[in-house]
Amino acid sequence: APEFSTLETVNTLFGLASLGYSGGADPGAWLQPLLLGSKAPATAYGSGGGGRLGSGGSALGAVESMRVADLTRTTWALTQFDWRPSEEWLAAATKAFTGQLRYCLPSDLATISYSLAYLRASPPPDALRLLAAQLSRAWGQLSGDELANVAMSLALWQYRPPSDRWLDELVLACRDKLSSGGCSPDGLSKVVSALPLLGQGYRLGQVVAQAQALLDGAAAAAPAGSGEEASPEADAASGADTDTTAMSEA
Repeated sequence: APEFSTLETVNTLFGLASLGYSGGADPGAWLQPLLLGSKAPATAYGSGGGGRLGSGGSALGAVESMRVADLTRTTWALTQFDWRPSEEWLAAATKAFTGQLRYCLPSDLATISYSLAYLRASPPPDALRLLAAQLSRAWGQLSGDELANVAMSLALWQYRPPSDRWLDELVLACRDKLSSGGCSPDGLSKVVSALPLLGQGYRLGQVVAQAQALLDGAAAAAPAGSGEEASPEADAASGADTDTTAMSEA
């Protein structure tokens, strides 16, 4: 079969994920060749992750040169399949993201960072510092769920904020969204779990308590048996539910 162009690959992944397709019995059998070319070994990594990169060097170069919009769609789509890309692919995607931070919309920052964290990418410290600096300019432009996704991604990466002011601005932004009802139950759960892993303080504690109260209220109002299951990422961050939320399109 002919190999897809980068755009065709992105559209295929995004289209299938948007339709709710989880990848089938062996997602790696088609995802690996789609991402890395037909010569790459069709190794299924599954939710356990890991594996080695085959002969996909040119494909990795294509990832590093992806536009922001394509990177947003691709990383989000991959969170919808029961499969994890190789460490090399994730490193290439992280490099592409870091190199284009100044071109990212606030929604791109939230979607890509959370998607990479969900897929267990490991950004280097310099990349996290650049991301944190870019996020500090976008707090007021992020939705409640996007703020929650950002906080969760940084918590999963065990990031330590550069200053009390940086963390306080994130906390205040979360408080404003909570006060206006701007967080889904999934977002509330992430706020409760992620903020204490980023730091501490009286105001932070108040916001976490506020989010927990709203989450308890939402749970009490929900029909019996409608609760969401926690994901592996949730277990890694004090049991929070971190199911991937729908991508906000620019």
